[in-house]
Amino acid sequence: NSPKGIVKYLGRYLARAPIAEYKITYYDNEKVTFFFNDLADDKKKKYVTMDIDKFVQQILIHLPPKNFKMINRFGFYGRNITAKLRNIVKKYKKSFSKSEYSFYVKQSIDTFGVHPFMCPYCKIMMDIQEIYVSSDWYGRTIHKVYF
Repeated sequence: NSPKGIVKYLGRYLARAPIAEYKITYYDNEKVTFFFNDLADDKKKKYVTMDIDKFVQQILIHLPPKNFKMINRFGFYGRNITAKLRNIVKKYKKSFSKSEYSFYVKQSIDTFGVHPFMCPYCKIMMDIQEIYVSSDWYGRTIHKVYF
């Protein structure tokens, strides 16, 4: 129950402590000195000295309540499940093959029997040069100019 023991415990009480033990540079029965990298000041190293009581209060804010479960230890993030999930995902990645056509092209071929980017006469793939909308008497029409 010494200040040194309390500071060491608080510095390593969880996988992700609010302050790492190596950042505490000095402590005695009354004061604690630690450093941090100030993100607002171009990550310069700043040293802070405060009373041991205030320091412990600040650290205790970060302690989880009793029976609080850490999210990263369960579900997909649990250590014992990630290897299993990786193997399952590998199997499914192999079973799904990527289509050679985009959704639009595949739907055009399935619905109309026409490849939208292939010249109907010479069967050469065309590049879109221009897309424009015109207003005819029966509504708006989208025109594509190929070259």
